[in-house]
Order: sequence, then C-alpha cells, then structure tokens
Amino acid sequence: MTGPAGGRLWLDPSRARRGGDDLRAAGEAVSARRAEVGGAIATASGRQPWGRDDVGAAFERAYRGCEEIVLRAWEGVGRHLTGLGADVVHSVDGTVATDVAAAGRLGSIAAGHPGAAVAGVAGPGVPGADRADAGLTGSGAVRPARANAGLTGFGALRSDPAAGPR
Repeated sequence: MTGPAGGRLWLDPSRARRGGDDLRAAGEAVSARRAEVGGAIATASGRQPWGRDDVGAAFERAYRGCEEIVLRAWEGVGRHLTGLGADVVHSVDGTVATDVAAAGRLGSIAAGHPGAAVAGVAGPGVPGADRADAGLTGSGAVRPARANAGLTGFGALRSDPAAGPR
C-alpha cells in the first residue's frame, strides 16, 4: 500500500498493540471514575438537596434529565474506549496473521520459481527479492521483479517465462 506521500504504509505491531491496550485501559479508567464519581452524584442528587418546594421541584424537573444524559454518556465513553482498544488489538493480530500467511504463500511461489522475486520474500535462488519494483500491484496481483520472472501481471504462473505475457 502507498500512503499520501507515495511511501509504503507500515504497521509496527508492538506499538499498535500497546496503543490498543492503552485505549482499553483508558476506557476502564473512565468507567471506574464514572462508577465512583457518577454514582456519588446520582446518590446525592437523589436526596434532592435543592429542596422539595416549588423552586426545588422546578429545579428537579430541569436537572434530572440533564444528569441522566451526562451519566449515560460518561458510561458510554468508557465502554466504547474499552471496546475500541480491544478492537485495535484484534485488528493488529489479524493483520499480522494475514501478512504471515501471505508471505508464506508468496515465499513458496518464489522458492518454486527462482526468477519470481517478490519484495520482502527471500529464499534460496530468489534473486532481486528486495527490489523496490517487485511485490504486489494495487490490484493485489503479484508483480514480477523482472520481465521474465515467471509470473504474469495477474499472479498466474507462466509455463515458459521466455514466452512472454499471455
């Protein structure tokens, strides 16, 4: 993948997992604070310290709905941060597993066809595996490092690399 500056998109799995763990921990902290402080607020306001006369009743009508909205939102923020952190870690793990599986598949293709160098996949008899012009095209098709690398532009093997593209 390429980024906005034309460079490669790169994922540091350890750093991304730590970020996900930090988000999860922040969500748990927000939830704990909501339970502690928000619970105290709800308990105190339940006693209606503003009184039960006409002025207190008017305040109660205006206040109660706002309090419920704020406490519910506060609870939701904690829950969503916790879930987002877990989702980040899950996504990183899935991305790493996909990369490892794809590298294994591409490595077996390259190892079986010495001219089929693929960026980042090295193996015995795989010349040019680190060339910048090898790898995947934007469509996901394997792009050979050399014109006679043994792979078509669509990732299908050619039986005779000297025969040219199909």
